[in-house]
Amino acid sequence: MTPSKLQYLFDVEHPLNQFEQYAEFIERSLRSEVGRYEKMAAEFDGEDQEGFWDWHMDEVSLYRSDFPNILRSSLLTSMYSFVESKLVALCHPTESGRTFSERNSSRKPLINKARDYLITELNVEFPVDTPAWKFIQNTNRIRNCLVHSGGDVSAFRSERKLRNIIADMEYVMIDQRDKIILDETFCLAFIDHSFVLLSALYNVQIEER
Repeated sequence: MTPSKLQYLFDVEHPLNQFEQYAEFIERSLRSEVGRYEKMAAEFDGEDQEGFWDWHMDEVSLYRSDFPNILRSSLLTSMYSFVESKLVALCHPTESGRTFSERNSSRKPLINKARDYLITELNVEFPVDTPAWKFIQNTNRIRNCLVHSGGDVSAFRSERKLRNIIADMEYVMIDQRDKIILDETFCLAFIDHSFVLLSALYNVQIEER
């Protein structure tokens, strides 16, 4: 096994696999809780069943909408930070001694600063024209809204840009309250794109996901 492959396994593949397992655990647990109420409701008929759902509406709503978005949003912010840290870690000093600075004058997202450094200073063939990079870049806006505006699109400073991004993406929507809603596939899609991007930068061939 080559050093780059070994480093990729420890630095990228293992953590991303853990994220994937956790994402699947979240969705499995949520489905299990909703299924528990559905099983109890099946024991009633007609008006009694309607009464059951009316009585437990708030509880079921937690597992169908409230908890899913909290858990998915938290996982997404962790995964995005992971990918960001891996891009920065690849920005080692040049032979001339030039180093990467996260605090340069540019207002670009940190992942874009890292991309520019890798291309211009280290001559890395960065996969800029790929669905993986586009997805991760777009996720930057979604992540920022989740972190800085609580997922409220109307309160986000780049509202129009964010609305256009979400309209063109799968697995994410804006609800009637102007809140970002991630569906159960979004985090898994982010993981797939992260595998593609980082394997390319580590020069490691992976099986198509």
